[in-house]
Amino acid sequence: MLDVSQVLAPDTGLVAAHGVIAPGADGNPLWSVGAQLACEHAPDPDEPVLLSTCRTGACSVSRSGATVRTAGEAVERAALHGAPALSAPYAAVRDRAFPYFDPQHSLGADPGHRVLRWYEARRVTDGRDYLVPAGLVDYPAAPEDRVGFDPGPSGAAAGPSYDAALKAALLETLERDAVIVSWARQLTLRAIDVEPPSTAGSDPVWSQVRATMTAARGAGLTPVFAEIPTAVAGVTCLVGGVRAELRGATSLCLGAKASDHLGKAVLGALEESFQLYYGLRTAGSDYLDEPVAARVTCDAERVRFLASARGVDALLGWLDAPLPTRPVATEAPVSAESLMLAMIEDGLDPLVLDLSERLPPRLRAAGWAVVKVIPAGYQPLRIDERHDFGWHAGRLDSAPHRTGTRARHPPGGVYDLPHPLP
Repeated sequence: MLDVSQVLAPDTGLVAAHGVIAPGADGNPLWSVGAQLACEHAPDPDEPVLLSTCRTGACSVSRSGATVRTAGEAVERAALHGAPALSAPYAAVRDRAFPYFDPQHSLGADPGHRVLRWYEARRVTDGRDYLVPAGLVDYPAAPEDRVGFDPGPSGAAAGPSYDAALKAALLETLERDAVIVSWARQLTLRAIDVEPPSTAGSDPVWSQVRATMTAARGAGLTPVFAEIPTAVAGVTCLVGGVRAELRGATSLCLGAKASDHLGKAVLGALEESFQLYYGLRTAGSDYLDEPVAARVTCDAERVRFLASARGVDALLGWLDAPLPTRPVATEAPVSAESLMLAMIEDGLDPLVLDLSERLPPRLRAAGWAVVKVIPAGYQPLRIDERHDFGWHAGRLDSAPHRTGTRARHPPGGVYDLPHPLP
């Protein structure tokens, strides 16, 4: 078991400050823990606390649960900060560079003659080391690394071992692909029973689910869930959270989670949704009422859209789940290796980077590991929706066939409203 207190201790050098908000404060029924990384990226004081690139946090029914999740998020975010790298134009390293801008990957724009910074990554399907640009790895990316890319933290995860971090990174890669594709094609979702099954017994995960559901309902919130279709057996992907009345109108605060344990998927999506719920409760009216274009450029604009009447209507239409409820099954844990193989069979052509060496020595010695998966072959997360790149046409067009569901949006295009993953 990792000592999370080391992560949040000032003398470790990772976190500059952290804070704890108890249940009941600001109307949040869960514990909320936040942390500010000790880095040069000073957050904008006018930016909502949960949307700064170098601030992170988590909500949970217990203080310890929120602290553990915040520590993991802080370790992950710190490892995504830049490192020394080779600088060269694509043409100079063509033989070693991964063709990330090829239409079959569509992870960035054609670099032309620009000089990029490059890191080494292992391509799993052929076992070779390739160079990948910093714009696909670092977050926040340096200004020169953002050109032609859509930087973000997606596909990175921290854990108590390399395999644990790799599995978490793969599950997040699967979740982002499934959610973005389902939204873009408006796939028909499936209703799912998220109440703990009778076979759950004393499973601590389901105990947390029960407690979190009780806290949500006690605060007058209604849990809302649907299953996102995937083609990877043994993994459940959910989108879910709470329906709330905020500022005199209905709001849907959603999270998403893929897991080989249904209870973990329920809990993960629900806890993520409370971060948005807390942010909307504490955000000023000036922030929420500011007009947002349909093509959002950042997560702050995305949250404003999701909080708007148009955003809520779009979410309600997507969550309309006419497919029958799927029976709850007891799933066996999936190893990182077997998950990797299943996702490769599903179309992923992953490149993997071990970012653990970017962590402070004290955390590496304690066992922390961080892994980043470059989602070649899958649909990546989009943050700035003005970019023409970043849409994987093959994943979008094949979605109904792969998942066995109906698409409400025709092939060859995408639903033109911002997706729901801030």
